[in-house]
Order: sequence, then structure tokens, then C-alpha cells
Amino acid sequence: MGLDRPLTEAGTLAGAPLSSVTHELGVLALMGLVLVPLGLWIFGRVEHWAKRTGKLKRTG
Repeated sequence: MGLDRPLTEAGTLAGAPLSSVTHELGVLALMGLVLVPLGLWIFGRVEHWAKRTGKLKRTG
């Protein structure tokens, strides 16, 4: 189900055991482990650039 058959309806999983969606949960956990640190790193780099170039100065 789920990723294997993307057109499944949510109702087909109602009452199903957690083991029926372990693949999807694994994919989501892996995405979180990769994308959260990547997003924080990118934000830090952009913030550093903005401070260095004066883009974050308050004008009012």
C-alpha cells in the first residue's frame, strides 16, 4: 500500500496494524534525518551571508 500503490485510499488503512505502514514511516524518518539538518545548515549559511552583507540591518 501507500508508496507501492499511490492511489490507495486512507480508508483502506483504517484499523490496519502499524506494521502495514513501516516502509512509509521509515521513508519519512529518513527524510527528517536528512532534510532537517540540511535546512538548518542552509539557514545558517544564508543568515551569515545576510549579516555579512548588511541585509539584516533595521531601518526603522
